[in-house]
Amino acid sequence: MTLDGPPGGRYYLIPRASGDIEACEEIDLDVHGGQVFESQRVTNGVGMIVNLYATVRELPELGFEHELNAMRDLTDPELAEHLVGFIGFITSEITQMTQVRYAVIRHIERVQHQVSVVVEPEALPGIAAWATRANALMFLPDGSVRDPYGRLLAASGSDEYDERAQVPYPEAARSRKARSQVRLEALGLEPTEMLPPVASALEIELRDPLEVAARAQALLSVASRALGVLEEEPWSEGALDVAFPLAREAWSPAERAFMAAEPPEQAELVPWVWRYESAWLLLWALKRAEDLSVPAQVVAIEDMGAVANGMREGARWLEGLELRDVGEVLDALDLHVRTHWVVVQRGLSGEEVEGWERGVVYERHLALNWLTGFEGASWDDVLTPT
Repeated sequence: MTLDGPPGGRYYLIPRASGDIEACEEIDLDVHGGQVFESQRVTNGVGMIVNLYATVRELPELGFEHELNAMRDLTDPELAEHLVGFIGFITSEITQMTQVRYAVIRHIERVQHQVSVVVEPEALPGIAAWATRANALMFLPDGSVRDPYGRLLAASGSDEYDERAQVPYPEAARSRKARSQVRLEALGLEPTEMLPPVASALEIELRDPLEVAARAQALLSVASRALGVLEEEPWSEGALDVAFPLAREAWSPAERAFMAAEPPEQAELVPWVWRYESAWLLLWALKRAEDLSVPAQVVAIEDMGAVANGMREGARWLEGLELRDVGEVLDALDLHVRTHWVVVQRGLSGEEVEGWERGVVYERHLALNWLTGFEGASWDDVLTPT
């Protein structure tokens, strides 16, 4: 078990089974180099070590009685390494991956702050209130991961958990999920309740508008090249540079390799043509495209051309560049994540979702994950888990 804490003292353990924060057991531990050892000696009572893992960007003030051990955020490169080890710790020696444990892992992957404090048992209700605001999980000296109210979510080497426990999500994220579910049901789809809410505005920051504009042009350039080859009307390199002046510097490694290669076979070109849909989503996010209708059909080339033609004007096209409100973007993300789940599940059983275009759903999900910084991935590495 790995903890940050003072080199010795009396700690309090919450029983795993009951999850009762009032039923604390006093034990004596020595802590050396972050490792916990049982101690035979009794020292001054110093309370219980609680490690808190928060996903919000801006950490609330610690409004409860505590002694601060340590505090760090993602500017400390060791935190990312620590979080990887933490995931390994809670997945060791288990017999099954439960939905709850998976949700805990996803939470840890989104952590932006770790706070280590020593508290007395009477301070635990205050921690619950703070952890709710910070969207934080607790890690306790008994090796358990708990929700803000002390209910067991996961523990190393055990499949045990409290059925009342809930991985925390900001209220805005929960409400957004509920709205998406209602909308999809009204459209005749059957979304799953199993998917968690997407991140909230408290947790993410959209990419810079200029970076988004450059990425949109990069996508348009590779899609235009692919479509031109397919239609036997290839673009010249110079024509692409004029039409999409920001594209060349923004190409990802995979895009750069595609643009430099000899024209591939027709089947290999089709995935690149689909990038029009990713580009359209980013243009929508930049308020350059108004329509983000239900992903039932591909965007019309005429509509794309009407928006993209101005890009050749360079700096003039960038005037007044801004993104939509983060809440509007997250609404779109939550809806498309759930839609993507439906079309993937239907596809696994050999069915199509009538009136829905799977490729459009995927490309929008991809672009939205990149736009919201999902897992901090660069374009070529963005995933779209459902």
